[in-house]
Amino acid sequence: MHDDGGVEPAGTSVGPSATQSLIEVTDDLHAPVAAGERACCCPSKPVVRVVLPATAQRDHPVDLLFCAHHYRLSGVKLARDGAHVFDSSGALMISGNFIIAVDRLAR
Repeated sequence: MHDDGGVEPAGTSVGPSATQSLIEVTDDLHAPVAAGERACCCPSKPVVRVVLPATAQRDHPVDLLFCAHHYRLSGVKLARDGAHVFDSSGALMISGNFIIAVDRLAR
């Protein structure tokens, strides 16, 4: 990914500043986006479920639903923070700081 929120080709690392995340991703954290669910950031339809790893201040992972626009704006930072990203079907796109696929987002 690029610092401006753009997307790199699939299979590329996000850079040396990326952190490693070691979290157990349970079934409920990578469940498909249900019909009628809305993004956490706006009233749009979510295209990804982002799972943030536990931190020193929060002892459990947290999942957020992002629309395509807000995910594109936040994707670089989320990847650097070690987030796991699942598409709307529940398929893994980014694991920690490694991009697996990015061409699944609706435009």
